[in-house]
Amino acid sequence: MPRDDASVLGAKLDRISYLLTAVVVLQIVELLDLDVTSLAFLVVVGFFVGTLYNADV
Repeated sequence: MPRDDASVLGAKLDRISYLLTAVVVLQIVELLDLDVTSLAFLVVVGFFVGTLYNADV
């Protein structure tokens, strides 16, 4: 597989991963019946977890 095809495939897999993550988060919100405050807290925690996950340490 040429390098260009690999990067295109990687980008598609990233988009699929983001969509699956969004679906899982929406299902958790629906299951737990979260209100706006809880949802905002979940977003803040997710932001920090994502920042730590993507950090170059």
